[in-house]
Amino acid sequence: MSPGRQFYYCFGCGASGNALDFMMAFTGRSFIAVAQDLAEDVGIDLKPYLRSAKKEQLDFQMLPAMKAANDYFVQELSRPGDHARTALEYLASRSIPLEMIERFSLGFAGYGKHTVDNLVEHQAALIEGGVLEQSERGVFSLFRDRLVMPVRDMKGKPIGLSGRTLRADAKPKYRNSKESALFSRNSVLYGLYESLKAFGNQNRLERLFIVEGQFDVIAHHLINLAAAAAMGSSMSVHQLRLLLRYTKHVTFIFDGDAAGIKALVQVGSLLLENITDHEVVFDVILLPEGEDPHSLVIKDPEAYQGILAQPLDWLDAMLHNLPEAKDLVSDRGRAEFASKAIELIHETRDPLLRHQALERAASICGMPVEALRERLVSMPTARSAYVKPENVLNDNALRLTRILWDEPLWAEDMIHDELWKAEGDELIQTLVDWKVEMLKGELDLLPSHEDHLKLEENPYYAPKLEVQCRQRGAAASLGRRLGGLQNPAMMAALMRDEPETSRSTAQHLIQHITGVFAAQAMQKLSNKAALTGLTSDDQMVFANLHKIRRESVIRTKNA
Repeated sequence: MSPGRQFYYCFGCGASGNALDFMMAFTGRSFIAVAQDLAEDVGIDLKPYLRSAKKEQLDFQMLPAMKAANDYFVQELSRPGDHARTALEYLASRSIPLEMIERFSLGFAGYGKHTVDNLVEHQAALIEGGVLEQSERGVFSLFRDRLVMPVRDMKGKPIGLSGRTLRADAKPKYRNSKESALFSRNSVLYGLYESLKAFGNQNRLERLFIVEGQFDVIAHHLINLAAAAAMGSSMSVHQLRLLLRYTKHVTFIFDGDAAGIKALVQVGSLLLENITDHEVVFDVILLPEGEDPHSLVIKDPEAYQGILAQPLDWLDAMLHNLPEAKDLVSDRGRAEFASKAIELIHETRDPLLRHQALERAASICGMPVEALRERLVSMPTARSAYVKPENVLNDNALRLTRILWDEPLWAEDMIHDELWKAEGDELIQTLVDWKVEMLKGELDLLPSHEDHLKLEENPYYAPKLEVQCRQRGAAASLGRRLGGLQNPAMMAALMRDEPETSRSTAQHLIQHITGVFAAQAMQKLSNKAALTGLTSDDQMVFANLHKIRRESVIRTKNA
């Protein structure tokens, strides 16, 4: 992290960017979702900063639209009528009391045009979000005749909706609102917010059960247990990060059928690859085939509590349930298991976990752990995006880039752009393009809310503000461009040392680099002269290069 540059860089995977880029990469959420959260935290209204593009405007309207839809569906469930009665009877048949209906803000979407008429103010955003749909015959609700469950973010805001049909012949059984700027199924866990609110201690849960469906989550709340669901998708890295942040002990509950076993192996592989410390405890439970948490809780809550009290070690459970673990008798079967286990263990980041996994795998297949370790060591390591910078760029270019990243306006001392672009590598060419756009004012940031307040207090602040907006925008733009360089070694080398702070140093480096490039260009012309001779234009170019080099050498010596 570099707070001064407002930039981050990962030496492991090469990911880089500003604070918003980091939050987007870490949480798996969109720019609009992250920006809205951060703006809310610091009390900034984003509307003045939005572009007029229709898509961006709709993204910004998505949150109030989802809240309005959820509020309306909650009201519909409590409104007298045959349709709402059907929904309440369904909830009663699943032993869901009023307390849970209110805790999870359950609602009901009926038939007819009432839904569309009552949400007309948010129609465009709800069509974009997959709650309403536009057809040739008009706008209609995609959630009609469904029990509606809001999907909330960690601040309790409804960012998406999930609907369960109340008709046996309706397809699909569950319908989710579309992936949007706010809502991504891979970045949220249904019920995590509700569990934290009901059972959390200092915004962290002692234990959380991960189940398959929404009603399984609610069933756990009936017996005072925190639970969350991945909404039918595979567990993702972003969801795992939520677990690491908000829980101390996570128990994954899987059905005992083939789909449940497949999900267990997927989660185990995810843990094996991403766990880097052992602060959070993970384990698993395999239910009897044909059973699910909701049915077991309703049937016999005490017996279900007994099942939960006997979890399995997640690593053992994953290895024993690999498809390759079916034949551990024949030599071929044991070899296939060992190969698959080593393939998975190869992705492990944590040395201790890697050691444990190797020992467990060796024990299961009856092979010496040394043999598995030797095979593992022989595999190519491709985790790190960092490579040693061999002939990537000279040290002076690195030093100059570090300085200009902190002091962008000093780039006005860079001259001879065409020479730098002709002779320079990717980094140098990036610097030149960035400098040209910066000096034209194309990278300037808009003043912030705080800037406007300062300007109101002191009109003489305007010139200083203009400079600050240029510096902020230029530094952010350079960071993004450096993060996009094709060779990750460049960024790794740049981030390894702190920048120097003297403008005279920057000028010295600029003169030195210019002299080197002039000498390179002169050498090319000399080579050409030896083969074919020089044209009159070539001779003029050579003379100009000689002058540039001479001036650069003199200025470098005098600096």
